[in-house]
Amino acid sequence: MAPFDKEFYMMFNVALGGTSGFFPDNLDFGTHKPWRDGSTTAAQDFWQAHSQWEGSWQGDRTALEIDYIEMRYL
Repeated sequence: MAPFDKEFYMMFNVALGGTSGFFPDNLDFGTHKPWRDGSTTAAQDFWQAHSQWEGSWQGDRTALEIDYIEMRYL
């Protein structure tokens, strides 16, 4: 049952700064996102606005936690 008939790795991460429209430019969670979808420098725009979002990252308490993953043969 490809692709599960060979050893493989799964990667889970947190990504940000996308320009695909997934987070619309007018999205507001108390602060506006610091980059625009049409920007050619979205990652730089995000970093230059770090004073807006850095306080919400709480050191070791900021993490991606995955509680459970299940893979089944159907």
